[in-house]
Amino acid sequence: MVVRQRNNTETIPSEVCQGSDSKSSGKAYGFSSSASESGSDTPTNSVSDETPRVILGTTTTVTHFAKVATLPSQTGKKYSSPENESPGEYCATSSTSTKIIRKSLFKPRVSRLDSRRMFTSTNGGRGWYVLFWLAMLCYIVRQFAVNFLETGYPIKGSAFPAISEGILELLVADMVVVSYSFTAFGWQKAITGGWIQPPDSMVAYVIQHLNQACLLFGVVVWLLYQEWTWVQTGVLLLHTMVIVMKMHSYSSSNRELAVTYKKLQELLVIHPDAITQSSQQQPGDRSPQDVPIASHTPDDRANVEPVLRTPDEDWNRRATDLMEALSADEVSYPYNVTLVNFVDYLFVPALVYELYYPRIPKIRLGYLVEKICATFGVFALLHVTFEDYIIPILAEIPRLNMVMTILELITPVMICYLLIFYIIFECICNVFAEITRFADRNFYDDWWNSTSFDEYSRKWNKPVHYFLLRHIYFYSIDTYRMSRRSATFLTFFLSSCLHELVLAMVAGRLRMYLFMLQMAQLPLIYLGRMPLFRRFPVLGNGLFWLGMISGPPLLAVLYCRENYLQ
Repeated sequence: MVVRQRNNTETIPSEVCQGSDSKSSGKAYGFSSSASESGSDTPTNSVSDETPRVILGTTTTVTHFAKVATLPSQTGKKYSSPENESPGEYCATSSTSTKIIRKSLFKPRVSRLDSRRMFTSTNGGRGWYVLFWLAMLCYIVRQFAVNFLETGYPIKGSAFPAISEGILELLVADMVVVSYSFTAFGWQKAITGGWIQPPDSMVAYVIQHLNQACLLFGVVVWLLYQEWTWVQTGVLLLHTMVIVMKMHSYSSSNRELAVTYKKLQELLVIHPDAITQSSQQQPGDRSPQDVPIASHTPDDRANVEPVLRTPDEDWNRRATDLMEALSADEVSYPYNVTLVNFVDYLFVPALVYELYYPRIPKIRLGYLVEKICATFGVFALLHVTFEDYIIPILAEIPRLNMVMTILELITPVMICYLLIFYIIFECICNVFAEITRFADRNFYDDWWNSTSFDEYSRKWNKPVHYFLLRHIYFYSIDTYRMSRRSATFLTFFLSSCLHELVLAMVAGRLRMYLFMLQMAQLPLIYLGRMPLFRRFPVLGNGLFWLGMISGPPLLAVLYCRENYLQ
């Protein structure tokens, strides 16, 4: 018997992002997003975070809002979803299975620093936003004037070779990396074609991970023999990591869908005469032309959620739940495994693969031009700051003591950090989101208000956070029966290793400074959970910013000191 409670579900509004008519089905295949989102400042017509959650079990799906759901037919365990706990706590483990409550990760949202949001009449901080960019304009004009009077040129150009050298080689190498990612699509095509069976076999699992490891470590080894500047090395390695994460999410998500699809086919063998109540179609009956990747029309809902009908009510529930798990909006497995769908996923600014992403009605050319211009404008600010305020100080490292060097670097390094964050998450991500009509622009939350480093890690980079949440944290709990604390440590450890790999390749030597500083955040996380910091959040925010303004300059000194002393 399966308890199905639908009395508390809510309808997701469609008119969310600039008049978008896209809808979130509430059954998209994904894990719960961070608990911090529930209190985030979203636009007036934003989507409620209380979208229907779906439990994907071996043969059972339960959509509900109840705090406790009992599944007697499986384990008899109760699965609680406490409101104030982190998203990783929506799970329960038994001797036979582990069920994880999942919800749609993506919904139409506007980024927090988007101009269309900052300039609304209801935003009381819009004046500060205008003041900041006017100050930045005065700052860059002043630097151009000083440089022109000293050198005859507005830009000194000392940092330009580090950016421009090997640009063509970088583009070619990047195209090779992107081309390699299509091996993940070919592998899933082989699974849907029946050439790789069963889809969850150990051989399939090992080949998938070997394929991803070959790309990452192949690029690392190749970079070791290239005489590239740190800019080209960092850009290629970071993009390679993005591609590897996309390959992993695409392969893992479709592998789970393939297992679910196989179970549905096994059920259909029991009742081959089953009919659907709404569309009289089953997953697999629709042709690829019937499965668009972007638009949504309400009339298509009947084709998305067919309800199987036989005299066996228990069989009906199990089969219908499996069909719901295989569908999201008008996209269903296995007809999502197409070249168009994979290319679309590569361009979408998300690291977690979903059957369906919310879309805006059309590309806004004015908005696209605005973000492209902002990218180059903010990059000019970054270049001037790095060239005029960081390079001269680093050159003085042999004559300055470490404390003075850190004090000199605090302000310019923090400015560069903020500008790089803005370029990546507000400009570049929004450019790709607009090109693909991706409606969820929540690439970051208000991380500047964080009261602990674990809150910061959840908020500042939402695409990576979602990836680690689904494919590392929840996967380790579900598959390896890890405790939440062990899964948290594993996630943090893996993230620290990848960050250290990037800095080791950029600096040309392995020193583990960043790794040690990141792992040192673990005791600070538990310190931030003390009653004193919970009672006075401003103290936690102050401790967070103290670490932020001192950490990056310290890393810059530690990694650059050996280069300049040689």
